[in-house]
Amino acid sequence: MGWRGWTAFAAVQMVGAVCVWEGPRILTVPGPVLFLSGLVLLAPGGLLSLVIVEKLLWSSRLTLSGMTWVELVLTLAINAALWWLTSRASRYKRSRVGESSFSSLLSRCSSCLTFIFPPDRV
Repeated sequence: MGWRGWTAFAAVQMVGAVCVWEGPRILTVPGPVLFLSGLVLLAPGGLLSLVIVEKLLWSSRLTLSGMTWVELVLTLAINAALWWLTSRASRYKRSRVGESSFSSLLSRCSSCLTFIFPPDRV
């Protein structure tokens, strides 16, 4: 994956982390919306890291702020691994399917949509 992909990944993760941390501090309507959107942006890694931190570190001597930092690092690491695996899988699929098959699939889908939703005749 190129630098554009990793830049997009970093931007999405940063926005998600800011929304999760700042959402509960805003007591008006945008607060819960920001919090939930941050959870969605950090979803796969956030849920897995939450379970890992709760099961492994909850009874340790680590403070809550320390656990928060461990959870953030785990979230970013898990999401980065998933991002990388997804890019590898899509690259592999494109190399196996080829561009001509992909364009023929798009033309079939557009013809099906035209059949289902015919254009207005004047």
